[in-house]
Amino acid sequence: MEPGADTVAGSNAKPPTLKEQGGTINLLCVAHLSPRKAQHHLVEALSDMRSFPWHCTLAGSLERDEDYARQVTGIIQNLGLEQRITLAGELDDEGLARAYAQADVFVLPSVYEGYGMVIDEALAAGLPVITTDGGALASTGRRPGIRQYRAGDVGALRTCLEELLGSPETLQEVTLQAREEARSLRSWAVTATEFQHALEALLPPDPTTFDSEWLALREPADHQARNRPLLAELAAWAEREYCCPDTASGHHAPPLLVGDLGTGTGSNARYMVPAMMVPQHWVLLDQDEHLLGIARERLQHLDVPLETHACHLSADRLVSQIPDDTRLVTASALIDLMSADWLDALAGAASGNRAGVFIVLSYAGHFELSPTDSDDAWIQQAVNDHQHRDKGTGAALGPAATDYLKERLEALGYQVSVAPSPWQLTPEHNALQRALLEGWRDAVTEQFPGERERADRWFRLRFKQACEQQLSIRVDHKDLFAWPSSGDPA
Repeated sequence: MEPGADTVAGSNAKPPTLKEQGGTINLLCVAHLSPRKAQHHLVEALSDMRSFPWHCTLAGSLERDEDYARQVTGIIQNLGLEQRITLAGELDDEGLARAYAQADVFVLPSVYEGYGMVIDEALAAGLPVITTDGGALASTGRRPGIRQYRAGDVGALRTCLEELLGSPETLQEVTLQAREEARSLRSWAVTATEFQHALEALLPPDPTTFDSEWLALREPADHQARNRPLLAELAAWAEREYCCPDTASGHHAPPLLVGDLGTGTGSNARYMVPAMMVPQHWVLLDQDEHLLGIARERLQHLDVPLETHACHLSADRLVSQIPDDTRLVTASALIDLMSADWLDALAGAASGNRAGVFIVLSYAGHFELSPTDSDDAWIQQAVNDHQHRDKGTGAALGPAATDYLKERLEALGYQVSVAPSPWQLTPEHNALQRALLEGWRDAVTEQFPGERERADRWFRLRFKQACEQQLSIRVDHKDLFAWPSSGDPA
């Protein structure tokens, strides 16, 4: 990744004025004094140019290589150039900015650089540059506003200096080129953002993070697919357990505290809040703060207390993320992405609160397309195999997730009901169909990279059918409702 360079005086500065013939040209070299940086080459080249009006500042530590610093100091003294070459030593930020602002030309005689960030910094300051082709400079130094010469060639360095010191017009032209080039430099802020994104790309994907456009696209199909008899069981259980008057005190129980995992934009709450005719208090949990902000905005009309918590829903943190006294744990289109360890943690967290569990729209491992194709079964198997890959919490259970969670909850003393909730995507759902096909294509290509031609044929056909509204797709899901065995759902 390339570094950044923030403008010190450069691209936003006023255009350079033409230096008068005979006016002093200020040369600047910024580098700690060392044989690799080769400041002695610059001193040697300048020693034969006493007739030109110049002053040179060597800014950089004199202590990293004290022997070399003494050598350069001795050369300057022996040549009688003490009045024309200043050894400024290591400068602080303010002093360095002042040195760049006072300079007319930047010179780096280094015989080797791994990148040469100081070149970018000089261009950012609006300075024309003279440098070598040593190391990475052979490529990073090949830009407008830069004069290059062969590393170690003092005669070639002298020629470059004469070109700029001897012609005010040439100096002005190259300075304008440097300032124009400065406009294309990346800032450190951009570099830092790219570095952060690169680090994030190395992390396993977070299964609670989804694209807001995808979530909006699928929401109508999700709501249509939900199993209504199972939701009625939940509503009856919630009303009996939490809304009947306490016969001893005559008081109602507190609102139903609902912990919604992987909230996204709040689709689950939008559907469930009106369906459960009980006082409710929702805590929305998701690692994506942007999606949580959308959820807050879109759920305001529900007139129930809402809290949003941005958090990473990992297995080892799940118990602490779900609030104490949660009476119902819910999630939508989530658990098929999770590992057995994560579902163990979910079951344990719910059991610890003696909370109900309502998990909907978990992929069930089967889909059908009409019209049919000979490769439908192969595509389905590839998608299902890909479902078992690590999605950020370990090997995902995929279509087996609902049955696994059912077994874990039953082992903890829960009564569990499971019911189908299939997507029925008619030709009018062609936008969602295309988005679904894109996801399947990515999965199949990743799962079977050697079968790209076979997969491409199937997906070209299916995309064409979707675009022409000639395709229907059924995708099977499962809804699960579980409640502590001490209670009765109806």
